[in-house]
Amino acid sequence: MLSAALTAMLQRIFDYLKAAIGARGDHPQRSDPQPTHIPPIIPAASRARPAAELLLLSHFKSASSADTISRADQWTHALGMSPSRAIKKLLKEGLLDTAPLERSLQANFNAVQLKALAKEKGLPVSGTKKTLAERLATTSQDIATLLEGQTFLTCTPSGLSAVEQFETQTAAAKQAAQNASLTALQAGRLREACLAVAHYESHQVFSRGIGMNWATYGNGSEFRVLQLLFSRCPAQIRHYPPDRILMLRIAAGMIHLWGLSNPSPWLLPFQADPWPPEVAARMLLFYAQHFQRVEELKAARMTRAVVMGCDLDQCPECRKQDGKVYRFDKLPDIPFAKCTCPDGCRCMMRAEV
Repeated sequence: MLSAALTAMLQRIFDYLKAAIGARGDHPQRSDPQPTHIPPIIPAASRARPAAELLLLSHFKSASSADTISRADQWTHALGMSPSRAIKKLLKEGLLDTAPLERSLQANFNAVQLKALAKEKGLPVSGTKKTLAERLATTSQDIATLLEGQTFLTCTPSGLSAVEQFETQTAAAKQAAQNASLTALQAGRLREACLAVAHYESHQVFSRGIGMNWATYGNGSEFRVLQLLFSRCPAQIRHYPPDRILMLRIAAGMIHLWGLSNPSPWLLPFQADPWPPEVAARMLLFYAQHFQRVEELKAARMTRAVVMGCDLDQCPECRKQDGKVYRFDKLPDIPFAKCTCPDGCRCMMRAEV
């Protein structure tokens, strides 16, 4: 159930949308935007210590071995030094320390292994993983030999405090960026919504997306998908009230921009056919992405496309369409108008060479 405060907030959003964007199902993007304020991404309290160091330090909130640090080359680029050198620096500054034996045992063994060790040592096998590790550490004199050659590190109290502050500030910065993109979508400022995301991601130690160029984000397909999302509507939900379609468009826009799968935070519950709200929002996005892909194929001078079925739990219509070849001037919309897949259509088009 949504809280009364969230429900009231969303209702205000819908009222604003109808006034600012228009209630038509095919409303255009506004051309006279007032820019949304995008807050700073790096919190002031974190600027004294590089974010990459704090992110590395967070790896040791629980006891962990330095050997578990992967992507060493990426860490070296982010830190300006090798991870091993950065860890030595954090040890010297008193933010990291060698983990006590019981925490090292928890890091190195799972609960089943700890129970087996306890049984082997003639100790009780009841209790949590933490209890088992503490029991072994305090009553078995030779247990430390199992960790020979391995060093486990953990945050000191000051290190843990620095990590917790960093994580709190990082979460707040992401929420502020999401709020900025949401505000832009509400006002129909689609490119600005893209820029809010790009501004946030470009300041992360490891930004989202493989090979993503956040400096140019908002000038390509991601922006075009938003334009199509806010101008087209699949046949299955065209009978929805205009304010409901607007709500679904905003939720779909948010999961598109942020790489999410769950639109629920931006949806009010409602009963409607053929899909529940979460599925309807995803299908709106899927519909826009379909048209964007078709545009790309046409631009590449492809003339025909083949339907690729969604494989699992296909409805009769999707099974019927699977493998069919269409000329681009005869392409049906996806999701198909007669699709009855309970979780929405997952069929796609690919170029037929």
